[in-house]
Amino acid sequence: MFYHIKKYIKKILIMLGINISQPVQGLMLIKWGKSFEDAFKKYKSFSYELIYSRVIYSPWVNDENFKKVYNIIKNKKYTLVDEKKCWELWDIINNVKELNGDLIEVGAWRGGTAALIAKKYNLIGGKNTVYICDTFKGVIKATKEDPFYFNGEHANTDIDIVEDLLKNKLALDNYKILKGIFPDETGSQINSNSFIFCHIDVDTYKSAEDIIDFIWDKMVKNSIIVYDDYAGRATPGITKHVNKLVTDRNCQFFYNLNGHGIIVKK
Repeated sequence: MFYHIKKYIKKILIMLGINISQPVQGLMLIKWGKSFEDAFKKYKSFSYELIYSRVIYSPWVNDENFKKVYNIIKNKKYTLVDEKKCWELWDIINNVKELNGDLIEVGAWRGGTAALIAKKYNLIGGKNTVYICDTFKGVIKATKEDPFYFNGEHANTDIDIVEDLLKNKLALDNYKILKGIFPDETGSQINSNSFIFCHIDVDTYKSAEDIIDFIWDKMVKNSIIVYDDYAGRATPGITKHVNKLVTDRNCQFFYNLNGHGIIVKK
């Protein structure tokens, strides 16, 4: 009960322009400086309402391979991404199995969604590399486009946590972890010129923009880019970035009501 009360209090404070973060266990930081007026103005610059669905078909319920991995990563142990989004990432890898190139996730936190992607790619016989990129110091490049972020959120992670999940818990070896700001610090460690899949979960406008500027020309025809934060109430910067991207680039765009923004490169 207390957990749910605390969760809703935190949401209200964020709406008021007050951010609470816990960069390390037992330490709580309260950051001021972004007013309610500015935050709410940015939040209201898009069309938002709560979405309810009566759809009941749930293929993840009977996907035993998916459930084995999801049961390890769920409940915020290795991912903050919900089950429906996780299953879509898992399932969407089927759509790139005939393409030739590597896969990449930027914004891995504790490695949960990266583990799903790498495991599914392994199961379909993929032979290339899954790059897993994170600062391991939290969110970066927050600007006026990101009124609910202050930099440093989601810093409660470590590269060893991700390595243990993929190597020891899932027995995978088809990945490479890049620690640092991508692409500024780690882009030079990318050996591939061809990518078939990219998962972007970075929360801020500038970070997403820099990723696309680096990787777009490396994405092959019919490759897929998935934005985790496209429809998030706290990530209007990502929504703005994606909406601009789909008008500037040669691609098809799909907005899944689970919150994913999905781009297929033409």
